Amino acid sequence: MRFALLFVPFWLLVSQSSLASTPVSHPISGSRSNDSTFSAQVAISTAPPMINLVAEGPVRLEAMMMEALHAQQPILSTLQVDWQRASLFTLNAPFAHQAQVLKQLALQQDNISADQARAWEQLRSQLRRSEFAQREFIPLDPDVIRVVDRHNPLLKGHFALHLPLLSDQASVSVWGAINEPTRFEWQANFSAKDYAQQAQWINPRLSTVVVIQPNGDVQSHPVGYWQSQSLPIQPGAIIYVPFTRSLLASLSRSELDQTNQQVVELLRHLLPNE
Repeated sequence: MRFALLFVPFWLLVSQSSLASTPVSHPISGSRSNDSTFSAQVAISTAPPMINLVAEGPVRLEAMMMEALHAQQPILSTLQVDWQRASLFTLNAPFAHQAQVLKQLALQQDNISADQARAWEQLRSQLRRSEFAQREFIPLDPDVIRVVDRHNPLLKGHFALHLPLLSDQASVSVWGAINEPTRFEWQANFSAKDYAQQAQWINPRLSTVVVIQPNGDVQSHPVGYWQSQSLPIQPGAIIYVPFTRSLLASLSRSELDQTNQQVVELLRHLLPNE
């Protein structure tokens, strides 16, 4: 995994009031005894729900996580954080995938079937309004990081960190070929099919929907009448209901499959807004 030092403005994430205050710089050292040379200043500021981190030099992930916890008011314990939903994004370079997906959706807009056209435009609008950045799919729990060397890389540059609490109310959002794109309160006994039906999916004959678990794992959940399975949905998951081929549309199955896959990959890098 590569982390380069390239300072990128955080204007999309940090409010003007946050920018007006001076971030606190924390001296932070590496987590290994032989890492004494890896010591850097980390500037920490908060723009809820994100924590903005700028590492001026190489620093271990575990040390960065601990400093982020200690910088909160009041100080957070590792036991308070829902590490399954925690996420780290690097802001060292522009994230181009959003523009690429939006361009693809715009090019295909006129070729989608009439019954899915409104949902297609809704998806484009949702993606335009949302913010994305390169997510680093690595464990963030210091209790896990400190015992496995490969989970504790050296970081350098500009990052955004999301640390949801176990006490926070969690939700599940539904995107894609649905009439009512929305966010639902997480229910322990709900399946992907339950959420998709609540969002008024357009094609109830679907065999599968895509679930992006909060750690970024992508899963295919069967929802067909004869093969529906109640697989676990983690708090904070995203459910994507794919667009399907229609005899009335000029898009091929392979074109739709590719677009669905591109949207799913983009949603893995969605910046949390709660």
